[in-house]
Amino acid sequence: MSSVRNVQGGFRWNTGDDDVSYWYPQGISGSADAVDGGVVDGHRELLVSWYSKNGKGARISFVNADKLESAKYRHVLLVDRNMKPITTHAGGIAWYGHYLYVAETHVGLRVFDMQHILKAPVEGYAYALPQAGTFRTTSELTFSFVSVDRATPSLLTGEYVAGKAGGRLVQWTLGADGLLVPGGARGAWTAPVKQVQGGLLRDGKLTTSSSNGSAAGTLLTGAPNAAATSQPWSIGAEDLSFAPTSGRLYSLTEKPGQRVVFAVPAP
Repeated sequence: MSSVRNVQGGFRWNTGDDDVSYWYPQGISGSADAVDGGVVDGHRELLVSWYSKNGKGARISFVNADKLESAKYRHVLLVDRNMKPITTHAGGIAWYGHYLYVAETHVGLRVFDMQHILKAPVEGYAYALPQAGTFRTTSELTFSFVSVDRATPSLLTGEYVAGKAGGRLVQWTLGADGLLVPGGARGAWTAPVKQVQGGLLRDGKLTTSSSNGSAAGTLLTGAPNAAATSQPWSIGAEDLSFAPTSGRLYSLTEKPGQRVVFAVPAP
């Protein structure tokens, strides 16, 4: 985290989540993505996705972010319609309206209805969130991450490509009901850097976070297909989420023992 400038707040996970070697945090979104004003049920919330390396499925952490430094959270297991844990990398998430979109690498987006969180013990979890549907494409896109642009409104999906630039970033229109509009993409670009872990579209500019192994990553911002500005980013960088209510950019890191969720002023 020492490479990240102007950190405005954040938190570390509890012991057992911070240091565990088979659960890895990946995606981030929040109530500022979901609704105008950024408050749901009286609170500002962050969501973080985790995937399991030993077959335990995927989960979402619901974080009370009213006071980020003292944030409390609860894990909710992602399940299919038969209440079985879903195996997915969950590399990015986007909360819009009452729908949660989860990136499914070689498929598209899994769709969950946040109105249907169940108090139903499954695999040791007190709550479960069943999948409601899937957004698929006929192209061979990779869905490594996803984010919300409320101003448009739309989702941005992107591809993680190891070792070279050129991952595709695609913008998809959202309807008034919170669901993706049929008919394909409304914009597409290629990433100028390798190993992009998260991306945002805001005010006509793209912001991407890229990882660099055990070294500091890079945060890059600029108009699509034009020169961009860069700044040092975190080691083990992952997904991005922008909160228009505060002007903050949220992100997280994945390495065991060094896992943080943090906020900086959006570039």
